[in-house]
Amino acid sequence: MTLFLVIGVVGVVLLLVALVADDVLGSALDNIDFTGGYLSTTAIAAFLAAFGFGGALVVSGGGSQAVGAAVGLVAGLVVGGVAAFVTKSMLNSRTDVTITPEHVVGSTGTVITGIALGGFGEVSVLVAGQPLKLNARADEALPMGTPVTVTASLSATSVKVSRRDG
Repeated sequence: MTLFLVIGVVGVVLLLVALVADDVLGSALDNIDFTGGYLSTTAIAAFLAAFGFGGALVVSGGGSQAVGAAVGLVAGLVVGGVAAFVTKSMLNSRTDVTITPEHVVGSTGTVITGIALGGFGEVSVLVAGQPLKLNARADEALPMGTPVTVTASLSATSVKVSRRDG
């Protein structure tokens, strides 16, 4: 039973280390991975923890070491397999593009705080489905409600706009 507990604790410690230093451990496993991306530190740690604690549970309940090892192996394969599947699914999930100042150029919007000549106002634009409120300058004074097009990005939070025709 003690060996099973040690294996289970090693699995938990490996999982904690993976949470802190997965970049290092994950990179090392990437070099030897022959499983199509399913082998991960998380999957190995989950397998070891389930194997160790499952085997210890059986042995502490009166089962033999062999039965404990068999039950631990099944538990480890199931839990490790689920962890591998979930980890691979999360790593391969699609994410939205991070909006940068360059993405704003060409978008259209509306002046929400009038833009004075030579000064700043505010515009609301829709970029990649996200509404953004930005500081704005223009070559002419633009009152609230004027439809505009972003012609340049001045910074992460300010743009240059022009009156949108039509």
